Amino acid sequence: MIVLHSYSTKNSGDGLLVDLTKEVALEANLGPVSKLVSLDKSSFNGFDSIYEPEIINKGFFGKLKYGIKSLINVYLKIDLFRGYLPDDSNEPIIAVGGGYMRGRTKLESLKTFLAHVPQLIWASRQNKAVTIYLPQSIGPFNGPLRKLIKNRMKQLDVIFARDDLTVKELQLDNVVRVPDLAVQELAMQYSKSKHQINFDKVYLIARAVKVPGEENYISKLIELKKLIPNLEPLIQSEGRGNNDISFYQKLGWSGPLRKVKDVLNDPQNRGVVISVRLHGSLQSMISGCPSIHLSYERKGFGAFSDLGVSEYCHGFKSFNPKLIEKQVNALKSDATDYWNSINMNVGSVLEKRKLMINTIKTARNRYQ
Repeated sequence: MIVLHSYSTKNSGDGLLVDLTKEVALEANLGPVSKLVSLDKSSFNGFDSIYEPEIINKGFFGKLKYGIKSLINVYLKIDLFRGYLPDDSNEPIIAVGGGYMRGRTKLESLKTFLAHVPQLIWASRQNKAVTIYLPQSIGPFNGPLRKLIKNRMKQLDVIFARDDLTVKELQLDNVVRVPDLAVQELAMQYSKSKHQINFDKVYLIARAVKVPGEENYISKLIELKKLIPNLEPLIQSEGRGNNDISFYQKLGWSGPLRKVKDVLNDPQNRGVVISVRLHGSLQSMISGCPSIHLSYERKGFGAFSDLGVSEYCHGFKSFNPKLIEKQVNALKSDATDYWNSINMNVGSVLEKRKLMINTIKTARNRYQ
């Protein structure tokens, strides 16, 4: 089986999504993953072959040349991945869940076009293999990129959307609304987990968000840091162009910083987690830590709605630091209501999981 659109294990959230993708593949009888397309080949192991798009290791002029080549190839309908991955194979093709198909700004659109559109085009042209895109947040897009992506998405067997806005904007018959894979994992693990109800520690999982309004976001984080003196920043990503350490330094933190997985994997370290990264929030909940999410994309509101805790999801540019402080203090004192709200929605999430698995099996059977 071939997995597309993976990023890097240097971001623990993206590494988690690849692991969850492998679990879905086995549960849906697609078989083990043998091939992987990744933007950071060296960070992965355990696959028969790993392909890294050639643009990744090019310098500025190399990227420019590749971009021009990509535009010409798309116009001429030439497949950039031809020869790298097996054409006309019956190997199932599955794309990791995530929010990588977006283009809010020109830079974001360019990154999507160069890194992800070639993979989408290749998948859309395979007519002997089932093509599945796991829970996605797709969009927003501006200009011709929107039409290109939508036209290619039509050719896939199934696209799972993890938020209502994606469903509304795509308006395609092959789109099915289900929760994020990490939300599903949380629901499956919920009955096995111990849910602590009071805490002393408070953690922050933040990141640079390079969109208009970032200055306002940073000033609010600095205010939050003052309101919660024991707030400890945690590192989720150290990948290229996405390094949390340098961002925390901008906020005034220095010295050695701990990693999310090292802290949350230890029950002694449990605390309330404020996370700008959605999968930072979801990993925290899976580990038994209640989380407040400062969302910079549509995916966060979809996930927290699916879990029944929408009041703990705030816009990253518009959140009120004093309200966050109030919610943190309430969760530190007694998180019972928080966990009860999630518990009431676990059954619904698990039903959507069954729907997803059965939909994949049905799509796969059409090729057998």
